[in-house]
Amino acid sequence: MQTFGKFSTNFDSEFLIEHYIYINERDEENQDIKITLEEFKALLEKKRKTVTGTIFLYNPTIAPLGYKTTSKLSLQGYEFDEKYCELEANDIVNLCSQSIREGYRGKLVEIKYLFNLNKPNIEPTFVLEEFESDLDRYSSNQLTRFDKNLNYQDYLNIRLSGK
Repeated sequence: MQTFGKFSTNFDSEFLIEHYIYINERDEENQDIKITLEEFKALLEKKRKTVTGTIFLYNPTIAPLGYKTTSKLSLQGYEFDEKYCELEANDIVNLCSQSIREGYRGKLVEIKYLFNLNKPNIEPTFVLEEFESDLDRYSSNQLTRFDKNLNYQDYLNIRLSGK
């Protein structure tokens, strides 16, 4: 399996704004056939036919290939250009790879997050309290601590893909 995503940043916070898992097709020797970034973008152009479903998770903790999740991407020299990049495999990808059936090979699974802030272990920190405070102000015109468009799902206009 391969995973792709887009990152964005705002006020020193890093967000994973889009995330997809590609379920690789297999060759004659039962090896995964990897796709390029261009092939992934071509699959996204036919999103209605290639995205088989949506999985909702709490928050992301993932990094592009060659980067680590233990420190901020900006400190590692990552350029936030809001373009798709291939991501490191993590526990979520491993879990999905074991539970996906053969009929989904060559398809994408969209991953959406309740909170898009790309930070490990947000539960025991003040961040969760900030999220709660933001959600109280979300539907008003008041400013929130984290960007409304980057961190939170617009539940009134959410679009789920697949079956």
